[in-house]
Amino acid sequence: MKVKLTTLILTISLFTPITSYSDSNGDTQDGRGLKKQADAYDLVRGGDKNTNVNNAAIYHIGYISGAYDTLINARLICRVGTVNKGQAVQIVNDYVRANSDKLNMQASDIVYLALLPVFPCKQ
Repeated sequence: MKVKLTTLILTISLFTPITSYSDSNGDTQDGRGLKKQADAYDLVRGGDKNTNVNNAAIYHIGYISGAYDTLINARLICRVGTVNKGQAVQIVNDYVRANSDKLNMQASDIVYLALLPVFPCKQ
């Protein structure tokens, strides 16, 4: 019972809009914010040392890692082989760039949509 309650709480928290995060422009965590963070992630990987860019990239990695773990624990997606967090981040970044029509959605929904086809659960 405790495991089911924990899974329920984690699932609800994943799909509850996050409004506490905002960057210097006041953007909340929707697809547009996720796209800006994906861009910051790429800049840092390219060697950018700007503190604000670095902070956005770190937040981005943490956000996607947390969402990935929550989706796995809720059994909404399933692990396929060995996948590291960097790969999950790249999958989400690629999805955000390829699906600009979804940037008005909540970031948690976008992460789920990005990861679901890559990590389906066998029925």
